Amino acid sequence: MEFKGTKGQWGLNGNGTMVWAGKTHIVSYPVAMSTEQVNDMKLIAAAPELLKALQELVEYNSIGNQAKARIAIEKALK
Repeated sequence: MEFKGTKGQWGLNGNGTMVWAGKTHIVSYPVAMSTEQVNDMKLIAAAPELLKALQELVEYNSIGNQAKARIAIEKALK
């Protein structure tokens, strides 16, 4: 199955209140965010990479793909 969401590298803006894919706005929270909401935004921003890494891990189960999965997980949790 292919990811049907917005293509491109997803990331957070400087204060972590918006998720972008290139110039495309994905989602935003109000400026006053709780710690949990900040962590939610990190997970949302990492979602495409997490999905891709897990798909590759399931399909190919190689050391390189395991490393990609670890990097995507770290991005979601840092």
